[in-house]
Amino acid sequence: MKWSPGQCRKGDIVRVALGSLYHYGVFVSEDEIIQFGYPPLPEFAEQNKDPRVCAVDADTFCCGRIIERGEPEHGDKKTARTPDEAVQAARSRLGEGGYSIIHNNCEHFARECVLGVRMCEQEAEMRRKWQQRGILDVFIARIPDGAEPGPIADPNRAAYVAGTADEKLRIARYCVWELLGTALRRCAGVDFPSLRFTRAINGKWSSDGAPPFSLSHTKSSVCVAVSDDAVGVDIEENDAFDRFGDPKLVTSRLLCHGERADGRDGILSVWTKKESIFKQTSGTVFEPRGIRLKKHETVTFRLPGFEDLTVSVCGRTSALRCYVCEGGTVRGVTPVRI
Repeated sequence: MKWSPGQCRKGDIVRVALGSLYHYGVFVSEDEIIQFGYPPLPEFAEQNKDPRVCAVDADTFCCGRIIERGEPEHGDKKTARTPDEAVQAARSRLGEGGYSIIHNNCEHFARECVLGVRMCEQEAEMRRKWQQRGILDVFIARIPDGAEPGPIADPNRAAYVAGTADEKLRIARYCVWELLGTALRRCAGVDFPSLRFTRAINGKWSSDGAPPFSLSHTKSSVCVAVSDDAVGVDIEENDAFDRFGDPKLVTSRLLCHGERADGRDGILSVWTKKESIFKQTSGTVFEPRGIRLKKHETVTFRLPGFEDLTVSVCGRTSALRCYVCEGGTVRGVTPVRI
């Protein structure tokens, strides 16, 4: 497709640049351009709460930008519709919903109407960047009331969970394994039941068929981190160290020379960071005073709905994305860094 400013004609595919994105439509006349959703600008926030295929005039479509028209080239010409066919196709979809910025957007709509092929160059570019991005995805979930351990496909993990004497700990180890399956299927598309896992002497689990991952759990919640590089994650209840009374009892074991941990949040931050470093580096014995924070890339945060927990991750933190798993659904959330 060759794009250029110029006199638009009936049945043209048209677009306007909005920063790094383009908004597409089907040109009928200066008084009618058919688009899927309004341009993604603040002034159209209300209309874009439920994007629909609609007709607007050229001034509304362009938002003061220059309209470019597309000229089909090479393979595009084989499937391109006549101007009347393109307009008919666009008008037949007026009022249609189901918008998805990735899978069903304004470019998909315009190209399908004009060229007869449903595709999106912006989607292809986003997929390319997605595939090249760093990955550090953190998943968190509550342990359901009345949860009971179920079957585990991997024999090593099944024996490990079954051999856990403490009932609450056995349930937590089962639930975090279930969450790992969700995380690996979502992040890597792996057939989780077919994977086989081994447990190292330091307690870290791994599989040749899975990307690097890390597990953590408390009495109430479970957490999994998945990355494309070595990763460690740790969660703690915010009251985990209150039973010690004097914070010095914790910090005396926790801090290296020159490190500080002020108050409860400071202690939680440093402790979970060092636990995550230990898991990421595959150390043999967890000795907090032997781990220097400055040598590692870590981040500490809390998540909406899980404010009673402190979470730390060691790894490719610039790629951090967080997900909450509730009732079989997974939704992205924004971490609150501390």
